[in-house]
Amino acid sequence: AQQGQIDQTQAVVNDERDAVSALSSFLESTDISGFVAAGWNYNDPDGGESSNQFNLDQAWISISKAATADSRAGFSLEFQMGEMALEGNSGPGGPGGNPNSSTVGIYAASVSYLAPLGNGLLVDAGILPTALGAEVEAQNGNWQISRGYVFGMQPITSTGVTAKYALTDNISVMAGAINDPLASSRTNDSDTM
Repeated sequence: AQQGQIDQTQAVVNDERDAVSALSSFLESTDISGFVAAGWNYNDPDGGESSNQFNLDQAWISISKAATADSRAGFSLEFQMGEMALEGNSGPGGPGGNPNSSTVGIYAASVSYLAPLGNGLLVDAGILPTALGAEVEAQNGNWQISRGYVFGMQPITSTGVTAKYALTDNISVMAGAINDPLASSRTNDSDTM
């Protein structure tokens, strides 16, 4: 009877070790990154309340796990807030024109699968960052400190599914089905500049 209890205890301990090992493996393959962009506004050109004060332009957190040949499923979550945050109901250009820059919004949220087809066919589904344009939503990814006028005509994110196939290490082909690819809801938004 005691041997049976010892075996049960050992089985429980082994199950707990396996669970901890699986969690550890998951966390090892998960990337967490972010940035903060802030500055002092000496003079607000719009004559607003942000003259002569410190402003949080954008704070960004990314949590992702890439789909690989060893672990074919992946995910990506990106959150942002601040004066320059346009997506996720945060900032002046967000849905509904919410000027609350202290609201954390979801920029992108997607799942991915790497199909075992040739070099690998990567399928992403969810709220996806745009693949168009030279300027991006993340302030640290732009060459200039401000955005150009045409930035308001490109989409920031799209909801849908894309499939990407790598022809070589540097060349890939992408196709998909997404909503509002021409950003028609943003073309007259003067707060996006």
